[in-house]
Amino acid sequence: MNLSVLKESVNFLNLLFDNVTSAVYLVNQEARVVAFNDAFEALFQKSDDKILGELCGNVIGCMYAVEENKDCGTTRNCSQCSLRNSILKAATEKIPTYKDLLVRDFYINNLKITKYFQFTTKDLEFQNETLILVILDDITALKMSELQLQEKNQKLAEYNKQLNYMMSVVAHDLRNPLGAIRSFAQLFSQSCDQFDDAERQDIFKTIVNGTNSCLNMLDDLLDYSRFEAGKIEFKIDRHDYLSVINHVVNINSILAKNKNINIIKEFEFKELMLMIDPSRMEQVIGNLLSNAIKYSPEGTEIKVIIRRENGWIKTEVIDQGPGITAEDQKELFKPFRRANVRTTGGESSTGLGLAIARNIINHHGGKIGVESEVGKGSNFYFYLPLKPIKESDGN
Repeated sequence: MNLSVLKESVNFLNLLFDNVTSAVYLVNQEARVVAFNDAFEALFQKSDDKILGELCGNVIGCMYAVEENKDCGTTRNCSQCSLRNSILKAATEKIPTYKDLLVRDFYINNLKITKYFQFTTKDLEFQNETLILVILDDITALKMSELQLQEKNQKLAEYNKQLNYMMSVVAHDLRNPLGAIRSFAQLFSQSCDQFDDAERQDIFKTIVNGTNSCLNMLDDLLDYSRFEAGKIEFKIDRHDYLSVINHVVNINSILAKNKNINIIKEFEFKELMLMIDPSRMEQVIGNLLSNAIKYSPEGTEIKVIIRRENGWIKTEVIDQGPGITAEDQKELFKPFRRANVRTTGGESSTGLGLAIARNIINHHGGKIGVESEVGKGSNFYFYLPLKPIKESDGN
C-alpha cells in the first residue's frame, strides 16, 4: 500500500476524519465553525445548517450563550472561557493547547447537561488562511466515576474514623465497669467471711450494676450496627400510643424515685391510635426519660407532654437539668456523641441512645430534635405523623 498516495487522497482523509471517535472541528480566526466530523455532530446533536458558519460557543450549546441569548464572545463568561482563550491564543500567537479541561453546563437537544471535556487546539495554515483545529473528548463518564470513587473513599475514611472512635469509646466505657466487677469479685472471693450481710449486698449490687452497664452498652452497639446494616425489623401496626408511653413512664418513675424526681404527664388525649412499632417506640421514650433522669438534680420534675401540632403528634420530655450548649446540640444525635455535662448520680451512657432513637423516629416517618439552654434544662421532642404510614413487617 502506497502511504503517500493515501495521504494525498481526499476520500481517505475524509474517511479518517469521520471515523475518529473524538469530536473534531475547525474554526476560523473569528471562532466560526468551518468543518466538523461525524463525532462532533453526534455529540452536540445539531444539523449541518446549525453548525457551519456559526460561532463555536453557540454551536456547542454553551450555557452562557444560550441563557443570555448572546453570541459567543459577548457573554459575561467569555473572557474566562478556557476553550475560547485557547482558540484565540492558537490563532494570534500560534501557541497550541494540549489536553486542557473544560467543565460546564451545555444545552444539548434543549436539555441542560454538565459535561467534562478534554480539549486540544492547534493552528493550521490552509490556502493562506489560519484555521484552528479543535479536538474534544467527552470524558464525563470517566470524571463522574472518579467523583463517585472519591465520595466512596471519603465515606470509607469517615467510617474508619468513626469505627476507631467507637472502639476507643467502647474500650474506655467497658473498662470501668469490668474493672469494678473484677475488683469486687476478687475482694469477695478472698475475704468473704470478713463482710457482714449489708456489705455483701452492696458488693453484689455493684457487680450487678456493672454487669448491666456492660450489657446495655453491648445491646446499644448491636442495635446501632443492625440499623447501619439495614437489618432491623419493624413491626408497625395500629396501637394505642398512650398505652405504650404510660408503660414506659411507669417503669422510669420507679427509677426516678431514687433521686426524688417526679415525672408529670400532660396528655391532650385519653386514647390515641397510631401506626407504630410499640417495642421500638418504648425504646425511644425510654431513652429520653432515662437521659432526663440521669442529668436531672434531685427533687426536680420531668414533664412528658403529648399533643397535636399541625397534623403531627408531638411528644416532649422536658427536664430541669443543666441544659446543653448550642454546639453540643448539633452533635447529640450522632453516634457516640455526648453533651459535655456530667450525670447527677454517676450514671453511665453509651452515647448511642439518641442516634438509635433518631433512626427509629425516621423509620416511622417522623422527626426528632432538642431545644435547650444552659442552666434552664432541656426539651427533647419528636413528631409522629397522624396519618398512617405504610405498614411493614420487614426493613
